Amino acid sequence: MSSSDTAGSEGSGRIFVGGLPYYFTEEQVKQLLESSFGPLRCFNLVKDRETGNSKGYAFCVYEDPLVTDIACEALNGIMIEGNTLQVRRAGWNMISM
Repeated sequence: MSSSDTAGSEGSGRIFVGGLPYYFTEEQVKQLLESSFGPLRCFNLVKDRETGNSKGYAFCVYEDPLVTDIACEALNGIMIEGNTLQVRRAGWNMISM
């Protein structure tokens, strides 16, 4: 899975995950997303171009599209390390974030 895989034709199956602790690694975020809901087809932890540090949000697409709404509902609003996750379907207006 490469970060460029989340661009383009993923459409309404794309999920925005915001409020992530900045120090979480890609593996930690993937584990959070996959542990209860199954494998991801695409994943992108957005990072600062200059520093390479996480910006605290990610995009993903589950292999099973039926999991999308279930994962959004279950993960949205949970607290992780003092941060409240914001998890929802990604709209086209979020692509340039």
